[in-house]
Amino acid sequence: MPSPTGSRATRSATRWTPTTRPGPCAVSRDITVDGRTAVVVQPAHGICGQVLMFDVGTGKQLWKQKIPAADFAYVTDTNIALTRGVVAIAWGEGSAAYDMDSGRRLWNTTLVTSQCHDMGYAGGPALLALVVCKQSDERTYRVEKLAPRSGKVLWQYPVSKGIQAVYLPSSDPPVIAVAAGDLTVTDLITLDPDKGELRATISLKKYEPYCDPEILGYFGVVDKCTGIVVGRDRVFVMSKDSTELFKPANHITAFDIGKGKAVATFQGREFQSVLPVRMNGDDLILYRASLDDVQPAALVDWNPRTGKETPYLLFHLPQGTEKYGGKVQDNPESSFILYRDGHAFFVPYQLEFDDYRKGGSVVSVFGVGTAGLKH
Repeated sequence: MPSPTGSRATRSATRWTPTTRPGPCAVSRDITVDGRTAVVVQPAHGICGQVLMFDVGTGKQLWKQKIPAADFAYVTDTNIALTRGVVAIAWGEGSAAYDMDSGRRLWNTTLVTSQCHDMGYAGGPALLALVVCKQSDERTYRVEKLAPRSGKVLWQYPVSKGIQAVYLPSSDPPVIAVAAGDLTVTDLITLDPDKGELRATISLKKYEPYCDPEILGYFGVVDKCTGIVVGRDRVFVMSKDSTELFKPANHITAFDIGKGKAVATFQGREFQSVLPVRMNGDDLILYRASLDDVQPAALVDWNPRTGKETPYLLFHLPQGTEKYGGKVQDNPESSFILYRDGHAFFVPYQLEFDDYRKGGSVVSVFGVGTAGLKH
């Protein structure tokens, strides 16, 4: 994983680069309202043994702490999340939490002190832990809501036996994705945020949640499902691609979180698939792809209650031009799409040459914005 650098959203000039270059092991998907985030780094020997907090706008390091008992914390199993003034970290054989302002350690666990261990966290409005237990070569899972500053378990939801994998696409409202019988996600389960009780189950037989971290190029991550976006009372899921001619390439379905029932659908177009990107209040911002130079790609705001569509950005992505160092990927199997402050960013999971014999540059991030903004 390359070291992070910072750039303005409205221009491509680099604003800062790290003064030291420990390799990053895990990064949080969350940034505080004042522009801070945390990253786990490996100072030496491949061990992910330090956590540091920094200012995203300036690159300034705010604090750095050693992670206790992290001799077996590797890039393949280390996870980090931010929630309510706390930085929480989990790895293969332990977990720890730090005060976001001071870096003071608040709590930690290891396999010596706990028979089961926290496999990973989902942060943001609340802190959910995915706990795994190994008994007689069999894995069982449970989901716990934790008090961030003490690590106290507020409630727990035991996942049924036979589940092969569990992901946490949302901490509040709590939504979990489970793979029953195989490693492919088969169902979404919504829980009561106060008691952890089952609210609804949503079958994903016809949907493509994109949760598998190995396919997507992530390691140690349990809170990324790029085909799922969760709102206050709706969960939006991307469907599988259609194989029918002259039909929409796919669609996005909005489900009622409390009842698990489909309540609205946004249809893609022929040869133009759609992908949920993020919430905008109770509306969904989605990406509509394009396969030609005629119909532009688009970022669209969709109100699932009224069906109103509001285009935010219309654009074409470079297709293998030398100016940008290659094709810009927008497939959720190979890239991650962000939308913020009127700009869309396309970030590949892996940096690869189109032709290794030629070498040259590769696209690490590509951004587009409105004509009224400098970019």
